[in-house]
Amino acid sequence: MNRTTAHILLIMMTFVGGAHFIIAKEVMPHYISPEGMILIRIVAGFVFFSLFLPFQKNLKWFEKQDYTRVLACAFLGVAINQLMFFKGLALTQPINAALIMLISPIEVFIISAILLKESFSFSKFIGIALGLTGATLLLLYHHKTGTHNAYWGDWFILLNATAWSFYVVLAVPLMRKYNAYLVLATTFFIAIFIVVPFGYSNLITLNFSLLPSQVWWNIGFILVFATFFNFYVNTTVLRTLSPSQAGVYIYFQPIVASALAILLGKDTFYWEKLFFAFLIMLGVYLTNRRVKNG
Repeated sequence: MNRTTAHILLIMMTFVGGAHFIIAKEVMPHYISPEGMILIRIVAGFVFFSLFLPFQKNLKWFEKQDYTRVLACAFLGVAINQLMFFKGLALTQPINAALIMLISPIEVFIISAILLKESFSFSKFIGIALGLTGATLLLLYHHKTGTHNAYWGDWFILLNATAWSFYVVLAVPLMRKYNAYLVLATTFFIAIFIVVPFGYSNLITLNFSLLPSQVWWNIGFILVFATFFNFYVNTTVLRTLSPSQAGVYIYFQPIVASALAILLGKDTFYWEKLFFAFLIMLGVYLTNRRVKNG
């Protein structure tokens, strides 16, 4: 994959990710619990990625020293990431969730600086400080103006962003060393055993025949685009781009999510949130710009 293709796929993923906040909110928690939706998503992801394995040439199984990294990717990037995201989205508003996810590129840089020895400077610290300040103010603002559940929903989303940031960094060596479908199928398979205790009880009591057709379309979008497409793009582009370069696209998702939420009457945007978003986006920009320029 060349750099142009990688960037095009990331742009497409940005639109899918923005719409995902709105569509997933329509499914949970009214029709399916967050934990039940996660189990469906992870099982479907494992089946989908496994279907491609027989057509891959020269598949190489993981070396023993990479087992711990594979387990960490399954735990952080699939299980914890999905549990926190869907649980948080069921409690908070789509725009808040999208804005909090903006912190992920900054977290990716911090983790990369520690684990991958990327350069760190005082100017980058300014960007990190701005981003964290914006995220903190957003959380405090929602604690003051929102409900108790929405406040905790914001924290679940923040934990989701943190787990995903670790995954983005940890997955880089695996994606450059092994087949992408093998990595994805394996991590999703491991994650099934982690999420079964949380989602099984909901699914066995759910009457799927009573779900409206629109809910089925929404579930289809979550599985095909938000799961298969986004996970594949997020992992395969790491063969071409650095974690910091790939992670920066996430801060365009709130623009898509906010526009859709407001147009569809699913959420309200306040000027205070715009200011907090500006702080986070400025922090992301400064951090990423310094990464490129050294």
